[in-house]
Amino acid sequence: MLIRMHALFVVPLASPLDCSTLRSASDSLCISATQAPHKPPTCNLPEYKLVVAPMEVLGDFRLRHALSALGGMSDFVTEFLRVRDIPDSTQYAAHSKALAKKYSCTETTPFRITPQLMGSDANAMADAAVHLVNSSNAHRIDINCGCPAKRVNNRGAGAALLLSSNEIHQLLSSIHRALRINCNKHTQLSVKMRTGFHDTSQFESLLSSIVHSGVSSIAIHARTSVQKYNGDSNWQLLQHARQYVPDNITIVGNGDIISADDALRMFFTTQVDGVMIGRGAVIDPHLFSEIEYLIMNGILENTRYNELYNYHKNSVSLSDRKQRGFDIATLMSSREKKLKWEQQCEMNAMFRSEYRIRLFWTKYYDSCGMLRDPSRVDDAQCVHKLKSIVSFYFSPTTTTTTEVDSMRSNFRHRLLRFNARNSMEYLDEIVQCAVLLNRSQTALHFQSQFH
Repeated sequence: MLIRMHALFVVPLASPLDCSTLRSASDSLCISATQAPHKPPTCNLPEYKLVVAPMEVLGDFRLRHALSALGGMSDFVTEFLRVRDIPDSTQYAAHSKALAKKYSCTETTPFRITPQLMGSDANAMADAAVHLVNSSNAHRIDINCGCPAKRVNNRGAGAALLLSSNEIHQLLSSIHRALRINCNKHTQLSVKMRTGFHDTSQFESLLSSIVHSGVSSIAIHARTSVQKYNGDSNWQLLQHARQYVPDNITIVGNGDIISADDALRMFFTTQVDGVMIGRGAVIDPHLFSEIEYLIMNGILENTRYNELYNYHKNSVSLSDRKQRGFDIATLMSSREKKLKWEQQCEMNAMFRSEYRIRLFWTKYYDSCGMLRDPSRVDDAQCVHKLKSIVSFYFSPTTTTTTEVDSMRSNFRHRLLRFNARNSMEYLDEIVQCAVLLNRSQTALHFQSQFH
């Protein structure tokens, strides 16, 4: 039976159990990502940036609308706004005005959204940046220095700027100077870059040029341009960048983050100030919420039972446990109570996940306009947009088991070939597959974690 989408709330297999016990455990315990039996370094969430990466075609306003409904992130960056090379300066204003119409500072409220500019004409870029700040209230301007597409690089834009330290310095300095003279003094300039074009031999030189151009934040995709999205990202260069760049400039790491554990590992191994996630957020839309929870509580919702038990038993005195009003050693003293704890954790995790799944897909569908005024929207185009997200959402990942990866591939194949009569029927089929995948993944996860 198809699952209708008019109601967002999940009806689970059984009544949701009270999660106060789980919250009490989470509030009173902290487990590090490395599973060490000590409390991890204190994380103050506002100091950590969780950014939704710009993604051309895929990362449009529809995806941002759906992700912002789930929350957890601190910032969004738009897909790039292409600034043309304009030899006649009298045409700058018209071109900048046209670009500004593509950006809305309230699109992802309450989360901030930064417009990203891509081009190679310093004067045209500076004019566009000033216009976005003064007419569209952009709080920050991001410059694309990382797009690996040939059609972009052939025009000297994107990652092609990494071929010359002097050129990237001149471009960024011109934009920074224009912002400082014509805009609010608090307006920030940031850059999204890769570790190099052909290789990483000029990485330090590029960083030096960028630092001295006046930027306040550098997001680094830890791959070269020729790598595109292939191979492993080099997180060691992120650590080097954080040590090399002055502390007043924020370093945001990007590359190979598809789980909350990945994000925490990047934070603690590279010392970056934030993480930027693109494809991982499409595969798992509530990834930002999980990372936020992990940073704030030092523990994931589905932490292994033995980790909870042993940490609390070995590191917290009985008087401390009683003072906190939660004695996990007593709670877990019998097999029956342990089983109840497992079932409660699994049910709560499944309930939250299924609600988020329905919310994500409904919001994406709504942003296509189908729930507001279907008569004015191309239904076939909506199905096409849904399929573009499906191909990523159901992609196999390296962090899941073989059974889950196989299920992901089967659902992906099924949905991309599915002949729906209309977009609503297709949406129902997507949600049905997503919920089934989530239930199987949750069950397998708890089997491996608790047994």
